Amino acid sequence: MVEKILFVDDDLVALKMGELMLKSLGYRVFAAVGGESALQVLEEEEIDLIFLDIMMPDIYGIEVLKRLKKNPKFSHIPVVVQTGVRNKKELEEICKLGVVGLMAKPYSKRDMKKMIEKAKIKDAVY
Repeated sequence: MVEKILFVDDDLVALKMGELMLKSLGYRVFAAVGGESALQVLEEEEIDLIFLDIMMPDIYGIEVLKRLKKNPKFSHIPVVVQTGVRNKKELEEICKLGVVGLMAKPYSKRDMKKMIEKAKIKDAVY
């Protein structure tokens, strides 16, 4: 069951928009400005789903994703990658790390809702 979502982005406008969209869908949202902040939130809160930006200056999103997948405390949390990355090699690397899906920026509330539903189905299977 998805109730608490961590939304991670270094762009403050994108962060606020994502947070507002998720709240309007009825979720409790934790916003993190960058990778370090995201890892800190994860230490303090039990999160059900993560929307993770890739291009961030403090810790690149792929590194954050690798840390999540290596840590048994967080490896079970489904991750949706939201990104402007168009590099095929990088996108393949992201997919190999076991994400629920990729959301290309810009995205809509409908796109977010689809990814949440996908995470719920994946959660039910595993």
